[in-house]
Amino acid sequence: MPSKVCIVKCPDYSPENVDQAIAKIFQLLNLDSLISPGQKVLLKPNLLTDTPPDKGITTHPAIIKAVAEEVKGLGASPFLGDSPGGAGVQYSKAIDQTGMKHAGIPIVNFEESSTKDFISKIALDADVIINMPKLKTHELTQMTCGIKNMFGCVPGLQKVKYHFDAPRPEEFSEVLVDIFEKVRPAITIVDAVVVMEGQGPANGKLRRLNLLVASTDTVAVDAVCSRMIGYEPMEIDTTRIAYQRGLGEADISKIEILGDKLEIFEDFQHPKYIASLLNRIPKPLNKFIKPLINIIRKRPKINKKKCVKCMVCVNSCPSHAIDNKSFKISKNKCIMCFCCRELCKYGAVDLKESTLWKILVFLKKHLM
Repeated sequence: MPSKVCIVKCPDYSPENVDQAIAKIFQLLNLDSLISPGQKVLLKPNLLTDTPPDKGITTHPAIIKAVAEEVKGLGASPFLGDSPGGAGVQYSKAIDQTGMKHAGIPIVNFEESSTKDFISKIALDADVIINMPKLKTHELTQMTCGIKNMFGCVPGLQKVKYHFDAPRPEEFSEVLVDIFEKVRPAITIVDAVVVMEGQGPANGKLRRLNLLVASTDTVAVDAVCSRMIGYEPMEIDTTRIAYQRGLGEADISKIEILGDKLEIFEDFQHPKYIASLLNRIPKPLNKFIKPLINIIRKRPKINKKKCVKCMVCVNSCPSHAIDNKSFKISKNKCIMCFCCRELCKYGAVDLKESTLWKILVFLKKHLM
């Protein structure tokens, strides 16, 4: 039986339009069969940091509220839970700034719960998990969607440790799939009304797709969303790895599309980065090749004019590469995870292009 992915148009975040789109998703996918009266249903949004919903970085609260109402209508008890991206982000402030506190459901903090295998027991103990990611590009993993959103089930600074232990994009993607495999959602509903292209997940450009995408197969959702924004599904490490492990379908030809048709936005802007080059280098050669990568790559640099010295980048850096006084980033310690850029809500972390980087970009554009 083929995996089914539902694509539904949603022109904006007005309650009327969101409610109609969510109701259609529940109907087309027969989601009421997965939720029973009395069950505790975790709604897991993307709460990367404490930014307003119009910044397009986090899941929009209107979608959370609409799904919560559907769950309540089935006699179950929805609640919201997550853990922000890094150190220094107060969960209470994130809930406030992102608008989640107005969703009308109980809110739990994964960072205040015990863990099992580094995953919040609150998430593991939920009867049903509805995964609600925001569709965005990502400078390390190329795209963040359903599989990567479950990384938020790892509380606090353990997320930082994973970045340090698995610095290569493919290695980190293996970690993300490990977590997804341990805490798999029953339903994934993607906020693709306003998405982020370019240098996501926090520094890109907002773009309207006016869509919600959903399935009981998260791998299929990610495959469809990646194709929608101009990737081949197997280009995304998390999708390919999860598919190879048998955790879902990634072959578009074997996925049944319900609702509206799959539209491909070929002009969608992807991140410009060289981190993926590390995937192609045999691990034993890493220590010899890394100095060359350090020369040619786009390197994060603190923009002191924008920096407010909130220390989020310093405290969240997996390799402790940022000096806490000068805010300079050590070239030798930096592992290119871009956590500093991802977590800085002030846009104070730029990417500095070397001359060799510019040459590589030119050659790729004009000669390859």
